[in-house]
Amino acid sequence: MNLIPNTVCRRCHREYPSIRGRCPYCGTKKPREVKRSLPESDSAVRGTQAARQAAESLNWQMLIGGILLVCVVAAVIAIVSVNMSKRVSETESAARAEEQIAQIAAETTAVPAPTPTPTPSPTPKPTITSITISLPYGQTVDADKGEGFAEYAGSQVQLTAQTYPLTEEEPEITWTTSDASCAIVDDTGLVTVTGGYGTSCRITASVGAVSASCMVWGK
Repeated sequence: MNLIPNTVCRRCHREYPSIRGRCPYCGTKKPREVKRSLPESDSAVRGTQAARQAAESLNWQMLIGGILLVCVVAAVIAIVSVNMSKRVSETESAARAEEQIAQIAAETTAVPAPTPTPTPSPTPKPTITSITISLPYGQTVDADKGEGFAEYAGSQVQLTAQTYPLTEEEPEITWTTSDASCAIVDDTGLVTVTGGYGTSCRITASVGAVSASCMVWGK
């Protein structure tokens, strides 16, 4: 049985396979096959009752198809929303469970905070009540009692002052003179005699409102 049908040459009337474009015996070109059109039905003719019914049927089919499509889309959206809600609820439940576990673990392993050591109050500095002035060889002098020293102009004498009560930090002592033409004094208590015979002055050491003095006479 031949799978390819034969055709008859219109010139030599011999058969040959229809797949060929020309007759292999005489070379005559195979005629083109004429496609027959099927007769149109009444529904294909515009303006007929069948055509109108077919159009209405098509419209109803499209409407029903659209409704079915909308229903399918709504069902899919509802299913997706439900699944997402379930996932969110499961995630929140898992997060709360983890928080509770972490809180229990923290309470179990928590170390009590150490009691803070109270800060000691600073020891108040003692108030200076008195000052004494001493000469280089240790003798204390008091100008109120007329005590001091006499030196020639240009001589220097180192005075020292001691405050009471005694403190760990030596308080800052201020030295002053009552008459610079007789004697001057620096910040360390070093006195330089500037006047001659007949001059006198007071050298004072003070800390705040407490002070002591020493007399100086020029020779």
